[in-house]
Amino acid sequence: MRRVIAPLVAAGIIIACSSGSSIKDPFVGLADASDGGPDSDALANDRGGFADADPTLGVPCADDSVCNDAIACTFDACDKTIGRCRHTPEHTKCADPLYCNGIEQCVPGLGCQAGAPVTCTDIDPCTIGHCNEETKACEKNLRDVDGDGDPDDRCSPSHDCNDQDPTVSSVASEICGNKVDDNCNGTIDETNCVTALGNLCANPISLVEGSNVVSTLGATLEGSSSCDVPTPSAARDVFGTFTVPTGGARDVEIWANTQGPAVAAAILSSCTGPGNERSCNYSGSWARTRARSLSPGTYLVRISTQGEASVDVRIVFLDPTTKPTNETCASPMPVSVGVPFNVTLVDATRELTSACYAMLGELTYAFTLTATSDVRIYGAATSGVGTPILSLRFPNCTQQSDELRCRSSTATALFARSLTPGTYILSVASHYPLDATVRIEASAPTAAPADQSCATAPTLAQNETTSITLADHEDAIKDGCTSGYPNAAYSMSIAQTSDVMLVGRFANIQAGGVSLDAPLCTTNARLACSVSGTPVRATVRGLPAGDYRVVMADMYGLTATITPFVRPALAPTAVTMSDTCATAVTIPEGGGFFTGDTTNALADYDHGCDSPTVPKAGANDQVLKLVLSQKKRVAFELSGSSFIPLLEVQKGPQCPGQIITGACYVGFNGYKSFLDLTLDAGTYFVFIDGYNMDKGAWSLNVHVINP
Repeated sequence: MRRVIAPLVAAGIIIACSSGSSIKDPFVGLADASDGGPDSDALANDRGGFADADPTLGVPCADDSVCNDAIACTFDACDKTIGRCRHTPEHTKCADPLYCNGIEQCVPGLGCQAGAPVTCTDIDPCTIGHCNEETKACEKNLRDVDGDGDPDDRCSPSHDCNDQDPTVSSVASEICGNKVDDNCNGTIDETNCVTALGNLCANPISLVEGSNVVSTLGATLEGSSSCDVPTPSAARDVFGTFTVPTGGARDVEIWANTQGPAVAAAILSSCTGPGNERSCNYSGSWARTRARSLSPGTYLVRISTQGEASVDVRIVFLDPTTKPTNETCASPMPVSVGVPFNVTLVDATRELTSACYAMLGELTYAFTLTATSDVRIYGAATSGVGTPILSLRFPNCTQQSDELRCRSSTATALFARSLTPGTYILSVASHYPLDATVRIEASAPTAAPADQSCATAPTLAQNETTSITLADHEDAIKDGCTSGYPNAAYSMSIAQTSDVMLVGRFANIQAGGVSLDAPLCTTNARLACSVSGTPVRATVRGLPAGDYRVVMADMYGLTATITPFVRPALAPTAVTMSDTCATAVTIPEGGGFFTGDTTNALADYDHGCDSPTVPKAGANDQVLKLVLSQKKRVAFELSGSSFIPLLEVQKGPQCPGQIITGACYVGFNGYKSFLDLTLDAGTYFVFIDGYNMDKGAWSLNVHVINP
């Protein structure tokens, strides 16, 4: 039975129904909500008693005021052409920072729902696919079961002839006398075979103080250590001995480095037995480990590498020491303001938490201010690889909430303004073992600029570019977007529900951060955050009217610019076909938000920034058209796209148009394609393509402002 509902007549909509009529009621779905089904009642109630084939439709309306469905990810508006509320899903509002867990979806009536995890498998038995969260993309590698870096020769001829044994491959050396074709050339134990020296712990090579060169060429995996290279099963190791001379105990450091392959180094007192390992370190292509207060005698060194490699091994004898006791807040080493001091980070234990994360442990130091002062702390590595990570804390420094400031870059100092008299704790950490020099400087206190506090933040102009100088700024605004970066806050009042895109630009050699916060600027108040190389973009669609803060952070505390693109909130426009310029969807002159999917489109156009190996016309593409009546600055952003998108803008009116310098962009990793162009009046074609034949769903945000 079909129903006619009186409010629709009042809205100016007339429905004529009769039994046997072939005219379908547009408000009734394939089945009446009362006909049953587990969710039919709930579905009908959400839509004012209607069950629709179109789940985005809601209750009758005359204006937008009755169309709030209380679901944050939908764009709610009254579709006055039919007198019904329309709740358009915006999937980008559901997106989390992770890629491999799939694309979150906004489902009408339900809200944000988890997406299907990204699957990178295919039907090719010779490839192994996996999702790389760091690069935000699928990676497919030739099958390499044993992890030796050489693909199975059944998939890649003349490569690994035994993909079950990591010591056998086409890149391995032929080992003498083992009756195995180690290098997969079809010959066993040929005349140019090699024998690794020191491959057995029972037959080590002799090492001397200073530099030594050892080789894992032709070695097999014979030992193990508490630290090792990333794929231990594919490791090669050799053993050596050194002797601590008579005359008392000595500290011994082993430095081991290669020209690229990963290396680990361990100092042992014997080949086997409990407690035989005295120290161990793995730090990538180099390692540094220290055994403290070794008595005179002979000791072993185990060097393991990821595959075969030549290793420079340096043995250093030092005065005997015990492990530093200044590893906690309760036992810091006293230091003086203005007097440099040395820090050796080699075996410190991680005890503290910091906003500036460090893989290695930290040492703690205490200093005292006798007067209110500005404090700058400088740290620089003198040996080793990496950067000292500084953390300034209150004396009771066990919690991260006790941390005042942190810094992980040596380009500028850790800066804290107007610290009151008293004692403070400085912890020094790093990602890798290193030696560093640290200096604490105090100077007369200065007043903080207005933009160092969200409470006094100056007003930021909308749809204009503002230059910001972050020199002499602290990391004072703790909204959790960046850690250790000098930052500044600006206020921005939104008069109506708006779409906002913040674009920050920094020096090309560094990273920066942009965030949009509620006025308190706390982690819980943060609405959007993006940290990357320049340009940095942070987007919020459907931002309610109100007072907000824009926070800029710059790694080196230099000059940056910020442009807040702001426009009244617009509903998403679905691009279904739009396969050629002739059928291109038009972008309004004021911009818009568009969603589409190139999966079922055709490949029609070539693009200059695509992979040079792709065939003519490349991947499937879709086209939009923008007509400008006057010169404008136009920002195009493809955040939220599910693949590696290629975005190009060309000048019409002929299709596909003339190439514009700098108007083709590929969005690798998590940073999807973005163009910020100043365009003269005219017709432009906007191409959504995929890099290297990639395809999928996309979301295009277009903001247009005066140049």
